[in-house]
Amino acid sequence: MKKVLMLSGLTLMLAACGSNDDTTTPIQSGNDTTNNTVTNDAGTDNTMTNDGADNGMTDDTADNNMSDDAAAGDESSTFAYGVRDFDLDIELSDGSDYQYDYDDENGNIEAEIEMEDGSGSETGSSGAAAQEEIESMLNALQIVPSTDPDDAMMQIVDYLELNEADITEFDLEIEFEDGERLSIDR
Repeated sequence: MKKVLMLSGLTLMLAACGSNDDTTTPIQSGNDTTNNTVTNDAGTDNTMTNDGADNGMTDDTADNNMSDDAAAGDESSTFAYGVRDFDLDIELSDGSDYQYDYDDENGNIEAEIEMEDGSGSETGSSGAAAQEEIESMLNALQIVPSTDPDDAMMQIVDYLELNEADITEFDLEIEFEDGERLSIDR
C-alpha cells in the first residue's frame, strides 16, 4: 500500500511540474527598443525587436486599404462614395453659367469645366486640370443618393461661393458607382 501511495504522489508531483522548457525573459523598459526572447522546446531562440526592421512578421495594426470598388458606399465624401458620372449646370440671374462634367468609364476619366460670365466671356478647363478641380469638389461634398436635394444644392452653392438668390437654374445629375442616382432640376 505504501508503494501505491508513494507512486501516486510521485506521478502527481511530476505532472504538476510539467515538462515545458519554455522560458521568457522579461520585457525591459526605459529604452526605445524592446526585445522579447522566447526559447521553445527545440532550444531555438525566437527574438522579436521593434526596431523597425522586417522580421518576417505581419503587422496586424496596419491599415486595410480597400480598392476603389470596395470603398463604394463610404459616405465621408461624394468622391469616396464613388461617382461614375457628375453633371452640374448652374445659371445665374446676371447671365453667368457654370458647367461641370465628369465621367468615369472604368477608370477612363473625362472631365470638362466651362464658365461663362454675364458679359459672354468664357473660361474653362478640360483633361487633368478639370479632373483635379472636380475631384477636389467631390471630396469636399458629402452628397450620396439619400441626401436631401435641398441639402445637396446648398453644399454645392456653398462650395462654389454662390448666392442662392442669384440662381435661376440648377441642374444636377450624379450617377454613383453602385448604380444609384441623384437628380435635381430647379
